[in-house]
Amino acid sequence: MTKETLDKKLLQDNTDLAEISRAIRTGKRRSIDVIDPNSHAKSMIEIAEMTQEITQMYEESEEGFTWIPEKIRANIKDNDPDLLRALAFDMIRNSGRRILADIEPGNHNRLKHPERLTRVGSIGGALNEQTPAFVISTPGGLLREQDLEYAKLIIPLQAKVAEEMGVNEEVEAHVVVVTEEFDAGDYNPENPLIAKKARITASAIAKSNAADIRDLFPGEVANGKLVVVAALHDHSRRMTDILTSLPADQLKEQ
Repeated sequence: MTKETLDKKLLQDNTDLAEISRAIRTGKRRSIDVIDPNSHAKSMIEIAEMTQEITQMYEESEEGFTWIPEKIRANIKDNDPDLLRALAFDMIRNSGRRILADIEPGNHNRLKHPERLTRVGSIGGALNEQTPAFVISTPGGLLREQDLEYAKLIIPLQAKVAEEMGVNEEVEAHVVVVTEEFDAGDYNPENPLIAKKARITASAIAKSNAADIRDLFPGEVANGKLVVVAALHDHSRRMTDILTSLPADQLKEQ
C-alpha cells in the first residue's frame, strides 16, 4: 500500500477526517502548521488524537490492520500484535499528518514528512519538529543486548515502511539518531568542570552506541542508505546537539 492509497483509505473509512480534508482544500478551514514552533504542541496533540481514534477503530473492527502489506507483516516475528499495532499507529499518524497539514504526497521535506527517521536512546520528549516515525527507548548508558536486538528488527522494518510509502532510497537516506541525555542545567553552575566532564562522558556513550548500531548494518552504512549519527539531548530546552561520531582516522580524511 503506497502512501497515496493509505491516505485515500483513511478518508474513505473516516467521514470526520474526510470532512476536515474537504474544508481544508476548499479554504473553509486552515490546515495545521507542523513547522511553526509556536503551534507545534497544539498540532501534535491534534494529530495524536486523530491517530489514536482511527487506530482504535481499525483495532476493534473485523478488518483490523489487514491493509498493512504482507511483505511488511513478514518482518514482524510471530505476527506480534503489539508491534503490528505500533506499526499501524505510525502509518496512520504519517498519513493523518499529511491530510491535516495539507501536504501533497511525495513532498519529503524532512520537517513535514519524516518517515525515515529512527531514534534510539534515552529521550523522553520528541526531537522538536523532527518527530520520528519509530522510537527505540532505552535506559541511559551503553546499549544493552536487547536494545541491539530490537534495533535489528525495527530499523529494517521502517525502511520497508518507507519503501511502501513511496520514499526513494536513492534520494533520501534512512537516518538513525542515537541519543544520550545531557543537560548542563542539572549541574551547579559554580562547578562548570563537573558539567564538562559529564558532557564528555555522555558524548562518549552516544558515540559508542552509534558505532554499535552501525556495526549491525555495515552494508547499508557503506552504501550510504543508512546514516547513523550520535546526539546529546538537552531535555530542559528540548534541543538535540549532533555529535561528530566518525572514527578519528576518517575525520582526518574529511
